[in-house]
Amino acid sequence: MYLILNSEYKVMDICEVAKYVRRQSNGIVVSCPQDDAEAIYSDDSNTFYPIERTGFVAEGHTLVQVDSVLDGVVAGYYYYRNGEFYTSDRELDKLSKSPEKVKETVDAQGGIIDDLLVTILEA
Repeated sequence: MYLILNSEYKVMDICEVAKYVRRQSNGIVVSCPQDDAEAIYSDDSNTFYPIERTGFVAEGHTLVQVDSVLDGVVAGYYYYRNGEFYTSDRELDKLSKSPEKVKETVDAQGGIIDDLLVTILEA
């Protein structure tokens, strides 16, 4: 399963089949490797998403492969970053301060974490 995200990590499309594509000089759009791509094509919604920002209207997009999507996640409303779905900056901030995320961060730095620190961060 794939997510197509805009530059702000908003889920723009959720699809089973997505391809990197480019337009040939004769105008025909063909599948291609990611390095040569100009857009991402969602077979499910029959929509093209430009990879690079083009002008003021079209923003850049990225393709992310995921194992599954949570029930209730809707394209155009949810965001996806660091393996988590969220709906607002407030939720993202709360997610980044969750005890699990804090522990991962501290452990990765070789430090230790205690219950008092978790309590402070949850507040």
